Amino acid sequence: MAWFKRNKVDDRVPQWAWDPKAANVSGDQAWALLTNAIYFQAVAPRLDTLGGGLEALDWVDGLAVWWDVRDEREFDELVDWMQHEGYRAKWSADGVDGGDEKFAWDYCRLITVAGGAALAQVISSDRAWSLVMDAAAALGDRFDSWESIANNYLSGRILWLTDKGQWTPTPDPSQQQFQQVADELLADPTSPWNRVSWDRSAGVIVDGERLA
Repeated sequence: MAWFKRNKVDDRVPQWAWDPKAANVSGDQAWALLTNAIYFQAVAPRLDTLGGGLEALDWVDGLAVWWDVRDEREFDELVDWMQHEGYRAKWSADGVDGGDEKFAWDYCRLITVAGGAALAQVISSDRAWSLVMDAAAALGDRFDSWESIANNYLSGRILWLTDKGQWTPTPDPSQQQFQQVADELLADPTSPWNRVSWDRSAGVIVDGERLA
């Protein structure tokens, strides 16, 4: 996994690695990526770029090992499953967690894999952004706050670990890391989630001002 440095622009950047102006992303793109902030903050260098700023080679290997994706056909099959079924369909049908649909688990992961596929040159950046924006819009319609998306995503991750045999009898320690990231995103006043309004009715608002 590659980490990199760049010139300091904002004293909040080193902790959160979120600077949409320097990353040359629009307000809508920045907001969309923040719907997947838990994953990016936990495992990647940045919160404001496709694929979390990981290197292309990381994504080539990661897509093959973790997602079983090596080309655009396999990527298309994965995306179609994530959009129409995903893990949430089986869990809901089985009545797991009271039938609460884990929409965020599937759609945040869609944002992850779309950006990674672009960096690995499996798909174009334009297509990746289209998928990211559509997924984020669906998340925005489904949830009403950063906290609600975090709760749904994290509970979905526990079910995923359970399916993989990594929750009982001994919970996978990675869940504690992801929970801590979410807690910090929600509690730290300098975090992007506390600087960026969930409500986009007046545009994407960062520190009280509209980000174009």
